[in-house]
Amino acid sequence: MNIDDIRAIATLQQLAPIPNDAPSCHDLAVEAILARKEVGLQNYGRPLQAHNGRNQLAEKLQEQIDQLVYTIADIQEREALLRRMEKLEAIADLVKDMIREAEMDKLPPGPVDLFVDVRWFRDLQSAIAAAEEGRC
Repeated sequence: MNIDDIRAIATLQQLAPIPNDAPSCHDLAVEAILARKEVGLQNYGRPLQAHNGRNQLAEKLQEQIDQLVYTIADIQEREALLRRMEKLEAIADLVKDMIREAEMDKLPPGPVDLFVDVRWFRDLQSAIAAAEEGRC
């Protein structure tokens, strides 16, 4: 991810939301707030209140910076996972093609099973190596 990717995401125009059966994000946010309140009560013995002697602006800024950093890390991890999935799909396609070739009797019948097995194994090894190197 680079600065252009971040700018693209930050300025992305979106369509109206599609109705579905997922739970309300507002309800989930309320549950999360109540859970955080409970953590605060356990850690500090009282809820967060104004005029508590702490710099709320500094607290908020630090939390927002942490949130941004965690979001960028999450995006990078998801992109890496997507790349790995694409590589695995390419390997699966190669294996499917090899099976189709065998089913179409493109290979000579008889005592060539060992040759076929070795060839398939080598082709599969090559495909895996290519995927790991990012060539597919």
